[in-house]
Amino acid sequence: MSSAAKFFEQATTHHQAGRLNEAERDYIEALKIDDRDADALRLLAVLYAQINQPERAIAFFERAHLVQPRNAETLNNLGVALRNSGRLDDAIARYEQALTIDPHYAQARGNLVNAYYERGNAFIEQGRNDEAGAWFEKVFHLEPRHFRALNNFGNLRRAQDKAEEAAGLFRQALAIRPDYAEAMANLGTSLRDLGKLDEAEHCYQKALGLKPGDADTLINLGTLLQQRNRQEEAVALYDAILRRMPDFGEAKWNKSLALLALGDYAEGWALHEAGLDCGRRGVAPFQVRRWDGREFPGRLLIWGEQGIGDQIQFVRYAALCKARCGEVLVHARDTLGPLLQNCPYIDRVLTSSNEEDFDYQISMMSLPYIFGTTLEDVPAKMPYLFVSEEARAKWAPKFAGVEGLKIGLVWAGNARASMLDAHLIDRRRSLHLSLMKPLFALQGARFYNLQMGDAAQQIDECGLRGRIEDFMPEVGDFLDTAAIIENLDLVISVDTSVAHLAGGLGKPVWILSRYDGCWRWLRNRETSPWYPTARVFGQKKPGAWPLVIDEVHQALCAL
Repeated sequence: MSSAAKFFEQATTHHQAGRLNEAERDYIEALKIDDRDADALRLLAVLYAQINQPERAIAFFERAHLVQPRNAETLNNLGVALRNSGRLDDAIARYEQALTIDPHYAQARGNLVNAYYERGNAFIEQGRNDEAGAWFEKVFHLEPRHFRALNNFGNLRRAQDKAEEAAGLFRQALAIRPDYAEAMANLGTSLRDLGKLDEAEHCYQKALGLKPGDADTLINLGTLLQQRNRQEEAVALYDAILRRMPDFGEAKWNKSLALLALGDYAEGWALHEAGLDCGRRGVAPFQVRRWDGREFPGRLLIWGEQGIGDQIQFVRYAALCKARCGEVLVHARDTLGPLLQNCPYIDRVLTSSNEEDFDYQISMMSLPYIFGTTLEDVPAKMPYLFVSEEARAKWAPKFAGVEGLKIGLVWAGNARASMLDAHLIDRRRSLHLSLMKPLFALQGARFYNLQMGDAAQQIDECGLRGRIEDFMPEVGDFLDTAAIIENLDLVISVDTSVAHLAGGLGKPVWILSRYDGCWRWLRNRETSPWYPTARVFGQKKPGAWPLVIDEVHQALCAL
């Protein structure tokens, strides 16, 4: 027996017995005699992998590969070492090489599938969904029955607003693994997106049977109950969650919306504050010197959050704040600035701000909580929004001498395609202008477009260019829109910012509300404590816009 063979035999004996220091010594001695001994190189690399020295393992696997370039096992092990050192792309390349040499090498195939799966998940976390999808396709090419990849790919497709395809992927995962609770719950969510609410609820219940008490599934079930306008059931569900998890912000937030829809403002506003902590109310620009409602002589900064409609609705609280502080500053969207500058209770409007601008700060939507607003004392002195003389002079001439009932129309909200949940809500709250065509048959009515964005193109699509006056290409901000509304007799709008604008100006506004109307319309109650001039026309069943338009038509005829 040669010296090299002797050291190698001793090394393998030590290695098998777990005497790794001795094994390492003898592998090295063998390699000093024959540095191209592929077995010694490979086993020393295995030893280094065992003792968590991935870089040494990689170096010796690579030397073994150079000696035996078509050894699939070495390439596979090199891939494992690369993966353990965080070099996933390099690992994938080595696994693929191993399979090229031996297409039936099961271990390399399994490692490659897992690496593809991990790569896809990493791209999902980075928000790079198209790239993630390509990696999941690679998984399915090697292992079509990878149920976890099917589930994650389904989540990806749902995030891309492809609910039908997502539901199909979840069903495939469940066909392979019927007790996969996560896929069952995800199927429920995709069905909810598609408006198949009975099936969605069944899936959530089935998922809870597979994984009782799962917090995410319970939250999704609660959201579904709210979408089905079963607010009391949703509250009971959130209470059950909070008894087990008192600090669960998502449950507090959802419960707050259900309570507000039911008119329980006392508890609703308190829980609504949880949205600041769980990210449902955006990212607060300031964490310092939060106002608690006490009187003080200095500067209070009120900053806008969430949508423009929310800011228009809640800026009214600046008037109450003015009675408790020396100076009221409002940080709002650029397009709102010119309008808010006309409010006598606002000292300055800012479009950017820092900690040096204020003594205390507060979010607009925290003000109902600060002031203890109840359903009976909503601050509803109208108007609280005002048009400047310059804007009035600019727009009034366009309406001079116009006879008949002047009606402004808004039929769609902001699609917010980058925010899936908001996008799905917008899909339910918006309608196509063609559904409003019965209104245009009214004699003595003149219609004015207040719709912005892509939906305004529906005027031409519906052949209504001669029937609806369109000044919106000349509009630069909400002050212009307010000046137009001031010249109208009525605004008919879906639940979007213009509805709040008309209400805040004290103009008659008819709000077309989806079946699962926003909490502020109190389950589509006809009158609103927030806007005395508003009338709410709510869907009696999901998606039933023609019935709503018929009701509006009858009301217009009564005028």
